[in-house]
Amino acid sequence: MQPLLPVRAFLGHTWQRYTQHLGRFLEVSLWLLVPSLIQLALLFILTRANAHVELRTVWYLNMGINRVLGLVIWTWVIVRLVKLALAHDPKEEGYIATHPRIGWSLFFPALWINILFSLALFGGSLALGLPAIWLSIALSFALFFLVDQDVRGLKALDGSFFLVRKRWWAVVGRAILAGFTFLVLSFLLLMVLSLILDLAFGGSMTTQVAELTRSLLIDRVMSVSTLRAFAISDLQDSLLSSLAFPFLIIAQGILYKSLKDTYRPEEKTA
Repeated sequence: MQPLLPVRAFLGHTWQRYTQHLGRFLEVSLWLLVPSLIQLALLFILTRANAHVELRTVWYLNMGINRVLGLVIWTWVIVRLVKLALAHDPKEEGYIATHPRIGWSLFFPALWINILFSLALFGGSLALGLPAIWLSIALSFALFFLVDQDVRGLKALDGSFFLVRKRWWAVVGRAILAGFTFLVLSFLLLMVLSLILDLAFGGSMTTQVAELTRSLLIDRVMSVSTLRAFAISDLQDSLLSSLAFPFLIIAQGILYKSLKDTYRPEEKTA
């Protein structure tokens, strides 16, 4: 069995791809802002002084629209980001990034894989949680099988399982390193976004938004200010995801290619 890409090379290739090709990935990932922008616009319209709409109705209506639209956009964006991560050259990257229709054909297969993945983790969590942890890594490349080889449903999960099998610790070690780097990157980006908000609106804008959002979610204080603060906070989170999440997809794509290149069919047993 050939070894996977060395850890240093894995992180180096991931960071290089992220920094050099971020523009292309942002052309796709920035679509994640759409649900938050719609939510923000609706909240500001429905909470105007002359809009006689009960605040609780506004809250539930917005949450419903945001969750449904968010699921659709998120699934579509993930499929396109995976396609980008697996692209072979800049020309293919450019085509994927500039053609929004790409990804819709795999929307329902990707959604079904996510449902099956969630069910597998739920089943594993019933056994003290340890199988769920193992499965979360073993089945994590199912979506890459769908995009790369058009393998769907349980077969995609099965393909990921056998790809990771006997190399689980090597995969989880690299996944932890990539995840830690992602958290550091997210923290730094959050600091930058918070600073930009404070400079743009003056004072401690970020602190005020956080306090009002907490009042809504924890203390259940329903007011125009708390609803609008929540919408702004949600938009900030979506922007952060748009900037940082491509790093994880790139890392997973590089790890998938390494697993695939070093996989030997004889490792799969009946």
